[in-house]
Amino acid sequence: MTTVGYGDIYPITNSEKLFAMLAMLVSCGVFAYVVGSIENIVRASTYIDSEFKQTILHVNQYLIRENIPKDLRMSVRRYLERL
Repeated sequence: MTTVGYGDIYPITNSEKLFAMLAMLVSCGVFAYVVGSIENIVRASTYIDSEFKQTILHVNQYLIRENIPKDLRMSVRRYLERL
């Protein structure tokens, strides 16, 4: 992100140095934004998975409480997993 190669090309004048510093700051900001976006995607995926598991748990508890046969409970669970 902040390197330009093997050191054969580097800023010499003050304007080149200023441009290089600004480019480094902007690229750090872009990198942080991308990493933050990826983190948000992973967090949303984890939240959806945990919410689905909670729903399955509630459905299972209801089916057990209503004395539904085990094979029918498994069919309901497989159906919900395919949604």
